[in-house]
Amino acid sequence: MSSVTVNDKTLPCSALSISMEEGQQFWTCSLTIPDIHAYLLLAMDRPFSITFNGEVFQFIVESLHRERRFGQQALMVTGISPTAALAAPRAAPVSGQLLDNTNIYTFVSGLVGQAVSWEMVSPMIPGGTVNVSLATPLALAKGVVETFGGVLETRKNGSLHARKKWPVSPPDWDTATPAHILSDNNHILAMTETLQESTFGNAVNVADAPPSEEDQFFKAEMRQQKQVIYDSLSRLWKAKPLDLFDVYVFCGQNVKVTDFIVSIGRAWEQPGRSIYIVEDVVFTDSYEATTQYPVAGISKMQWIGPNLGNPKVNTNGTRLVVPTRGTSVLQIGYTSNARVWGVARQVALSDSERTGLPDGTFPPPSDFVAPALEEATAIVTIVADISLDTPDGQSEIRCIRGSGRYELPDIVEPMLREHEAKLARGTTAIDDAGLYQEIIVTCLPVAGLELGQLIEFDDALQMPWRAKVVGLSYMQEGPTQTMTIKLKKKAPNVYA
Repeated sequence: MSSVTVNDKTLPCSALSISMEEGQQFWTCSLTIPDIHAYLLLAMDRPFSITFNGEVFQFIVESLHRERRFGQQALMVTGISPTAALAAPRAAPVSGQLLDNTNIYTFVSGLVGQAVSWEMVSPMIPGGTVNVSLATPLALAKGVVETFGGVLETRKNGSLHARKKWPVSPPDWDTATPAHILSDNNHILAMTETLQESTFGNAVNVADAPPSEEDQFFKAEMRQQKQVIYDSLSRLWKAKPLDLFDVYVFCGQNVKVTDFIVSIGRAWEQPGRSIYIVEDVVFTDSYEATTQYPVAGISKMQWIGPNLGNPKVNTNGTRLVVPTRGTSVLQIGYTSNARVWGVARQVALSDSERTGLPDGTFPPPSDFVAPALEEATAIVTIVADISLDTPDGQSEIRCIRGSGRYELPDIVEPMLREHEAKLARGTTAIDDAGLYQEIIVTCLPVAGLELGQLIEFDDALQMPWRAKVVGLSYMQEGPTQTMTIKLKKKAPNVYA
């Protein structure tokens, strides 16, 4: 049975519910108190605790409701996590500017006035990038944490916790160790599954300042995928598949690629290549239009509609300028230059281990199995410095997973000065843009479940499956206790 405690006194409770979902700041609860004397022990903002299935939840009173009718009365209490004292309407708003470079943990913990459990990146926040006017401490802290790809939430015990939004990235779910394993036989009472259309993305640019001109174009994408296999006699791979692919990086004149990083495996630069592109460029009551890639040279063009004249373009630029303003379509064939890197998803071997192998092929471990391209764990990160008028210039990265053909909106945030910060935000954006189905499970209470955890279900109707916890609710009605778990489960990927 559950118990409610106020000032070391245990109160009777005939029904209760406790819940929280990812993205919310607080746990909330609702209680039905059968005794008027117990009810009168409660007052607005008074602390109390609930013990449910051995776990202790800390709250303060948010509202009191008493209703009397025909000799009967209903006594109800709602509660909220004590960290609500840091948010509106309880907390006074703050205004100001962060002047000096400050570690994000130091900034957030100082803002909320308490230690924060930290399980995410911990970069420096550049001075001058945080300007706030009339924001509560918790709202500001939450916004800063989310900028770096995390979530700031209240734990059951009332303390604050900052963590990665995706503690385990979805491509790693099959190999990671789940926090809990639930089964039909021992836990699950009911289940509903919902699959809805959603926006999919697997490529995003992350920068600390927006590009100011067309010469700062920066794009990267997968252009090829190869399967190479090894035969020990011929010294070529013919036994185990090895996932290899090429990444083409297109840059404007003022962009310099300074690094190319893969989260797993090995990358090596190859000779640059030119690709030929045929594109329909639309002019809409304008002298200008933009191509998808930087133009190195135009080989053919044909107007479909009014002839607006011969276009001019800067070398390796994307802006076409015509002498006549108008609306028309220009079909253009042009070449675009790219730097190219090869990527193998495996650990690189020493030179002696590669002796006799063709360039660009590296033997995988004996138990290596190549993942499908879209399901690959690897986040490929290309780091570019973009020349600006400022001495430090601008830094931008591009994160791609799998084919990288489904573009997400660019992320431009001055606080993301460090590479670690950009990578955390870009990875979170791609994880968020995966394909998922919502599952709601009603089950017997399970202790130790937390938001963000990866759990496994031993489902009698299908193969065991795994999902991320995004919502928890605990209910008691009389002596009966149940809980509801809201989950995100990977859906079949219908995108090539």
